[in-house]
Amino acid sequence: MPPAASSDASPFPRRSRAPPPFFFTSARARSACARKEPRHTYAPPLADHLIQLAFDPGISPKGGGLPGLAVLKSVVNSINMFGIIAVVGALAVSLGVWAWGHHTGGHQAEANGKKGAVVAAGAALGLGAANGIVSFFSALGSQVQ
Repeated sequence: MPPAASSDASPFPRRSRAPPPFFFTSARARSACARKEPRHTYAPPLADHLIQLAFDPGISPKGGGLPGLAVLKSVVNSINMFGIIAVVGALAVSLGVWAWGHHTGGHQAEANGKKGAVVAAGAALGLGAANGIVSFFSALGSQVQ
């Protein structure tokens, strides 16, 4: 038996099949289902949701849009330089602990010095390559469609 015609002029047809999955229904429809009342909602197909997700908002990074960009770049450059100087100090301390542990027979100090030297070298690599890493992944991300 076809569904009864409604008095409201809805552009969406009523469905007489099984209810849609939980995440496609509104809170009002879910509460109506819980109370065993008839539903009057339409669930759009999954393709409509995917088309909305694929919409291109047209946003891309652009320099000069906000005031203070030069100051922000200067601050970030200074933080990067501070980090590199701190890594140089950490590497010097770690190498000293490694040498002290080796010459005194302190295996724990020697191992800690080695770990510190490797961590400091990795941090120096990350700080030095930060600009290249960010630009690489930004260019890679801009190719996603």
